[in-house]
Amino acid sequence: MTAVQCTECGRMLGYNAALCRACIDELVEQLLRVPALLYELGITRAGLGRTGAPSAGGRPAEAPLPIRIVGRRLPGESAVQRLETAVIGWARVLAEELGVTPAVGIAYLVQLAQDRRRLPGSTVRSDAAALATPVTAVEQAAVWLAHHRRELAQHEAAPELARDIRGAVGALAAVIWPAERQYLGLCDCVREDGEECGQELRAEVGQAYVDCRRCRWRFDVAQLKAAALANADDRLYKVDDLLRVLTALDEPVSRATLWRWAQQRRMEPRGWQHADDYGVRITDHRIGAGDAQVYRLGDARKLATKDENEGGSAA
Repeated sequence: MTAVQCTECGRMLGYNAALCRACIDELVEQLLRVPALLYELGITRAGLGRTGAPSAGGRPAEAPLPIRIVGRRLPGESAVQRLETAVIGWARVLAEELGVTPAVGIAYLVQLAQDRRRLPGSTVRSDAAALATPVTAVEQAAVWLAHHRRELAQHEAAPELARDIRGAVGALAAVIWPAERQYLGLCDCVREDGEECGQELRAEVGQAYVDCRRCRWRFDVAQLKAAALANADDRLYKVDDLLRVLTALDEPVSRATLWRWAQQRRMEPRGWQHADDYGVRITDHRIGAGDAQVYRLGDARKLATKDENEGGSAA
């Protein structure tokens, strides 16, 4: 080997290795997660997702639905196929180069795969359903690959193998535990008819770019958030509502601090919130005894930033 750095992370490589120790650790961990993820997907498809230990008594555990139902595409089918292609394909490549046949179907490998159906920290994977559900070839192949750590590390295509497995496992995990998606406003691209697209824009937490599903225009998530905040800064809220909005923006300020700013008039009132038979509206003067003063969101955010920069804490 001529390379001295891991192409995946830049760490130093060991002798004759194509992946560093950290990356091979991650690869093995991903492979050993496959049985648990596939079993968890079965539970998700059956509508039996569980987050904690089962209660004592009650109905017995139900077996997950079959992997395929004729005539209907199940959730995660493409992710399962992607995983099967990656795991089975690379198992065949390694087996051919080693001149061996993976022991798929042999009792010890079946048992190893079945034992891996327990997710780390979980206490609910030893139930009857897990034991009764047949162990698939892809589960066994994944465990077989994971037990050839040295051969994987030294394989010339190890970086490609690691990326395939990481991507396939990540896609399957995303089906089981969908990432939180943030609302980023409406697409303002102008169509050929002169009208704005108007499609909702949503992105996963941490996603850098989002494509409009209707017109396919790409937006920078950071710019969308900045624009949304700029527009939101001019909105007027009561103190209680300010507390909620600032927390939602991940810029929490304590209730006591907001009241102090209001009392000291560091945060100037911008009007009154009045409710009557016609609805809720903001007025420039007090109409009823129950009217509450409202304050500009941008003023509160600016004060919080100022206090933080001066070494204090708005929270």
